[in-house]
Amino acid sequence: MSWKELHRKKYVMDNITQSQAESNIVRKTNSQEYIYLSIIIIVGLIIRVFVSWQDFATLFQKCVVDDALFYLNISKHIAEGKGATFDGFILTNGFHPVYALILVPLFWLFPNNPDLTFHLALTICSIFNVLTGVVIHFTTKNIAGRNAGLIASFLWIFNPYVILISLNGVEVSVACFFLSLCIYKFVKMRKIDSYSSRDIILLGVLSATAILGRVDAVFLLMAITFFIFYAVYKKEEKIIPSIAQPALFCGVVFAVLAPWFYWNLYHFGTIRQISGVTLPNISHNMYLMKYKTYFSFAFILYELNYLKLWILSTLKYSGGVLFFCVLFAVFIFVGREHLIQNIRKLLAQMKYIDFAILSTGILVSFYSLYFWGWHRPWYYLSVMLVVTICTGIIMENILLHLTVSNSAGPMNKKRDATLYLALLFYFSLQGNQIWMKGLFPFQKQLYESAVWMNENTEKDATIGAISSGSYGYFTHRAIDLLGVVNNEAYRAIKAKKIFAYMKKKNIKYLVDREDMIRFFSERFDENGFMGKMLPIKKFGDKDSDIVVYRIIY
Repeated sequence: MSWKELHRKKYVMDNITQSQAESNIVRKTNSQEYIYLSIIIIVGLIIRVFVSWQDFATLFQKCVVDDALFYLNISKHIAEGKGATFDGFILTNGFHPVYALILVPLFWLFPNNPDLTFHLALTICSIFNVLTGVVIHFTTKNIAGRNAGLIASFLWIFNPYVILISLNGVEVSVACFFLSLCIYKFVKMRKIDSYSSRDIILLGVLSATAILGRVDAVFLLMAITFFIFYAVYKKEEKIIPSIAQPALFCGVVFAVLAPWFYWNLYHFGTIRQISGVTLPNISHNMYLMKYKTYFSFAFILYELNYLKLWILSTLKYSGGVLFFCVLFAVFIFVGREHLIQNIRKLLAQMKYIDFAILSTGILVSFYSLYFWGWHRPWYYLSVMLVVTICTGIIMENILLHLTVSNSAGPMNKKRDATLYLALLFYFSLQGNQIWMKGLFPFQKQLYESAVWMNENTEKDATIGAISSGSYGYFTHRAIDLLGVVNNEAYRAIKAKKIFAYMKKKNIKYLVDREDMIRFFSERFDENGFMGKMLPIKKFGDKDSDIVVYRIIY
């Protein structure tokens, strides 16, 4: 063998050895990544399942909301063949079908065990919420690398607000999972700048499922439609060809939604869910009762106040105002030598998720400027999803400037361990404070009054309530008067004949907050009905406390 052949053979072997070494490093890095992600997932799931199996009275003050009991009753009645009804009789569309249908098999398996089905429902919410953390990891990894993905998933899994809000028993955990899949899929398409019909169809199915999971996912649909059009137009530079892909996307979405729309149109004459109609109507009436007209300076202040509330609440639930102040201060400090370049790099990464940021802005504007009241923490979970991804990207950019050795790479153990321990300590302190107070401490009276109504009223007596979830769950004879799951009550509210409706339904007891009952009497009955109310039990002395009335017809 000649010297040249030996040299060529050595060169080839050196390249193979180097390639194998690089491949081993990649495999080792991937292995570390999945080990860390698995630990985050398992620990996060254990925490959630542990919370899910606490006693009902505790959970009802800490995280489970009254609306959760709407779902349990509706799913139970679907399983029993009574249709989508809260009280077993009045058909409703005041729910999101994906979560309700997921719960139905629980009542096939355990028809007479409300305790077990309640805890299993929360366990399902736990699983979907943790799976969302997995999707967040891969989405953020696609944008800013492995470490960013792990940080974002860690922020989601261990944020105490995410944990408790996701365990409120309503649809948001399931809805956010499908929403995260939509974001992941579209980010992946934008990274490779490919919008094939196959990918568009899959994205359309995911988007429709997200909307069926929670209807405000329609804002993400709007944003994705625009960005698909813009991306194709940049390539084609012609309007008509650029419309084809977004049209295909929307066509798939509406094809999947069509059965739900048809069911709503057939039974209610509209595709709008009654819960999305009645709640803003109540809020607007509260405003008009106080200010008489929208055409006043008070209206502007009202709008700005709710916008401020949404922004501050989003920051609070996503980590806290102080957390974000420190985050941005550190970003500026560690990258001060090349701040402009660092900001440009960050913005370039954020560009891949700008469609989700846009949809979040639309959602926040809608709820704060139109919905007004009904400050419900679970409305924020999809917003927190997007904020978490963005936070993971920002924190990874900070860590790149804090690398402590030349061999740091994507898995600098000391650096990352310090960060995760600091976050875990912060979340532990925050979580302890939140748990001690609970998200819904005022629901203690709802629970106590629901138990009292079940034990101290006639078993054949119909009960009316404005916040009716707990009363329906415990007594199985409550009628929703707010209209959230009762189209009949909404029509009575609009006609200002709510007392006539109570009489028609032979409601014997009315139970709720005293101020809300008075509001209904003044605003939704042409003659008022407080003179027909005989108080028989009070759960406090304040206007916001619950009172049980016997109705005198």
